[in-house]
Amino acid sequence: MIKINIESKLQRTKINLEDFQENFWNSIKSIKFNGKKVEGGDRVYEWNDFRIDTYSITISEALRLICTNINIRNYIERVLPNKVPNNDIIDNWEQLLKYIVLLSPEKLEKASLIRANLSVEEIKTIKKVFAYDDKRDGHIIPLFINLNFRTCFYCNRNYIGKFKNMDSITRTTMSLDHFHQKGDFPLLALSLYNLIPSCDVCNSRIKGSRDNIEQYMNPYSDSYDFHEKSKFTFVNQNSIKLESSDLKCRGYIRDFYINEIYQLHNQEVMEIIEKSRIFNGKYLEYISSTTGESLENIQKYIFDVDKNEEELDLLPLAKLKVDLLNLNEG
Repeated sequence: MIKINIESKLQRTKINLEDFQENFWNSIKSIKFNGKKVEGGDRVYEWNDFRIDTYSITISEALRLICTNINIRNYIERVLPNKVPNNDIIDNWEQLLKYIVLLSPEKLEKASLIRANLSVEEIKTIKKVFAYDDKRDGHIIPLFINLNFRTCFYCNRNYIGKFKNMDSITRTTMSLDHFHQKGDFPLLALSLYNLIPSCDVCNSRIKGSRDNIEQYMNPYSDSYDFHEKSKFTFVNQNSIKLESSDLKCRGYIRDFYINEIYQLHNQEVMEIIEKSRIFNGKYLEYISSTTGESLENIQKYIFDVDKNEEELDLLPLAKLKVDLLNLNEG
């Protein structure tokens, strides 16, 4: 529902986008897998049925090993033309892995259109390398926590902030949804722009592993415009509905149960209507003239919302409030 402007988030941390991407990549690159010692072998280990001569291997080396399977290699070559190395130089396999991890939203979309003609076992092999669930807490979530995301980008209802527990350990209510399902596209499971900050309700209870769910467009995409094509409007005096003339937007609204869930917020809708009645345009102008505050700031204080589209994720129900205020002003 809300566009993700990661560069805007990074401005508050004084880290530029290139550095953040590099930090994310370095965190993924540091992942290692431990092998099991082969009985009777001297310094011979086994990982995922591959013989290795060290106890642990890097994720780049694991990628190289699984690409010795010609079917897996051919699949990755179809997904990423001219990117798979023709030799065993580890630096080249690192570059391939980095390319996968930092695929843009647009390239992720193209990659998702390539279907893998692989056996169940071959898909499991890819999943062992790109095993998101095993890497989430140690290598991925900490980087996203520092960006201070505030609300779910799918529903704009629930907070996804961070907090410290009794042991002063930083925790978060944020979940990271795979825009392209990790079960269907395991090769993309660790890709930065495939990870959407969301709440557990949208990620697990609503989306989960459902097939053929309409997600409209990757929220990281520069051309993401769901928030422009879909607007909340009044159904009656205390009920609202999110509507759109765009077919894909309507599919998203349907599949994420947006209108059904937003009926829980009829009380907030009534409060917006009442505040709009009391603090009408002339009254706002009077307050502005007597206090010296801008109309934008006064409206922000009264309705607890910033109309800046890049700030819609900062507070729950921000899009709802902005749309209804615009309706009243119109």
